[in-house]
Amino acid sequence: MRLKEYEAKNIFRKYNIVVPQGFVVRKESIDHLEDISYPVMLKAQILAGGRSKAGGIKLANNKDELKKELYNIMDKEILGCKVKEVLIEEKKDVSQELYVSCTILRKDRKYALMISDLGGVDIENQSKSVSIVTIDPLLGLQTYHLKTLLAPFRFEPLVQKKIAELLTSIYNIFLETNANIVEINPVGVSGSNVYALDAKVIIDDSSLFNYELSKPKNDNENSFLGVVHQLGLYGGEGDGNIAVLAGGAGRMMATLDLIVSKGGTIRVFMEFGSLVSQISNLKLAMRKLLPVLYNLQDNLQVKVIFFNDFLVLARCEDFATALIEALNQYRFTKIPIVVRLGGNGETRAQEILKNYSGELLLETNLIKACEKVVMFGKGDVYGYSNK
Repeated sequence: MRLKEYEAKNIFRKYNIVVPQGFVVRKESIDHLEDISYPVMLKAQILAGGRSKAGGIKLANNKDELKKELYNIMDKEILGCKVKEVLIEEKKDVSQELYVSCTILRKDRKYALMISDLGGVDIENQSKSVSIVTIDPLLGLQTYHLKTLLAPFRFEPLVQKKIAELLTSIYNIFLETNANIVEINPVGVSGSNVYALDAKVIIDDSSLFNYELSKPKNDNENSFLGVVHQLGLYGGEGDGNIAVLAGGAGRMMATLDLIVSKGGTIRVFMEFGSLVSQISNLKLAMRKLLPVLYNLQDNLQVKVIFFNDFLVLARCEDFATALIEALNQYRFTKIPIVVRLGGNGETRAQEILKNYSGELLLETNLIKACEKVVMFGKGDVYGYSNK
């Protein structure tokens, strides 16, 4: 899971990394901003790189510029992401920009700690200006690693000391949050001061249960993501109108890719994973998830629901039974429900689903199912029936 910049910087503060002072605003609070010292940087909080080139980072020198640029950013879709939050942060005048990061070298089974004196640019094109050390996880970061890293650069002694401390903190964050990467681009140097002007942290999904970071942001326990989190499942949301509930092992991502490639947009998604082999837990999940989707139907936030799975060890008829039992409690009369089930016991599952007294559209072919889901998402419900 990639963190937003302000979330990553909150972690940085706990490790004594100096970051510019700032706060996050949403669109509804723009007109109530007061007591701001200018100039400030306005930074769109999206989970994508390259914001600056796409117009997601702006400078404001006064109140009028602040509001104008904030509204411009909030009204944009940047790199495919709708901007809902903007970080307002003091502008730091710096004399030099650096790049630092810590990541995993999976092939070598080691960590890589690196620094470049050309921060703020495309680092992949600056290999000659990058210093890298590999770290054995059993040995850990040692003093000689830092000396080796910093040897190619001629920093002032105090600056070099602070950069060494920064690199140590980056390494500790990387380990203690089970991150895939921790990156600062750029690090700003001003006199003897060193600042983290940006922040990128990606947490390994398999370790999210250990952290508060795994809790859905801005979602209460009765929201879709709130329920998904309670069930110990993986899910997410977007700004579209299609709900997707699918299996794991890459099936979810393949389903989302197919839908988007055909012009569909996703509102919410989640994957069942190994839950499909635990019939009692699967029934519980269906009973908890369908009421939330029912509410999204009433609010017109979801126009179609798509269940997709291919089962090998688990049984399709168990999945179908769990779904029908939940559907009998919540009648979805306003939107279509598309079900595509294949694999172990699919024939029996088809019989169970066809005997449901409500409306379901059954499809065995994934591509055709996605095409129909996209059609329904666009409001075309002509011929919707499995009868």
